[in-house]
Amino acid sequence: MKRPIIVEFSGLPNSGKTTLLKNIDKMCKDNDVNAIIMQEPAELLPTTIPKGSIEQNLWITLETLQKSLEIKYTSNADYILLDRGFYNQLFWANMYNDKDSEYSKYITEFMETFGKKYNVFPDLLYIIDVDVEESIKRRIASGEPVTFTKKDFLTNYKRKFDEFAECIESKLYLDTTNLSKSEVADIVFNKIITL
Repeated sequence: MKRPIIVEFSGLPNSGKTTLLKNIDKMCKDNDVNAIIMQEPAELLPTTIPKGSIEQNLWITLETLQKSLEIKYTSNADYILLDRGFYNQLFWANMYNDKDSEYSKYITEFMETFGKKYNVFPDLLYIIDVDVEESIKRRIASGEPVTFTKKDFLTNYKRKFDEFAECIESKLYLDTTNLSKSEVADIVFNKIITL
């Protein structure tokens, strides 16, 4: 059975991941590249689950694991591109260590065991990064509230994500701070089609 190349996109909020994947989707269609773009699991979260809660993290983790199994058996594409996914949830399990260390340890161990047992780790983590100040500017420009992406939170998030990413062998990195949306899309598309 043919297996697609699985690339997960993750990184700092407002770095342009979702916009990038929309542009990549169009570029793939225009160039007859057979790719599937998978929506970020957090966007599917039921509104009844409180944001920022451990229950939210657990729901998104379970949704991510379900999608990981589904992706493993999707053979009609050459590429599957994830707007956040397995690595992102593994990172968030670690982020919850301050809130509930027992939960964080359990979820982290479970995800790592699950990933190894069912071989669902993405082939590549593509880190789409941005400067913290630029992230905040983009959030304000979009008209969305800045509550989730305050400077202290983003600075801590960036530091912890960089530490987390050091452990991942197969990764690419792109800082979008001084790049246009089309430049980012061109760089990423050209890199992906050479995988």
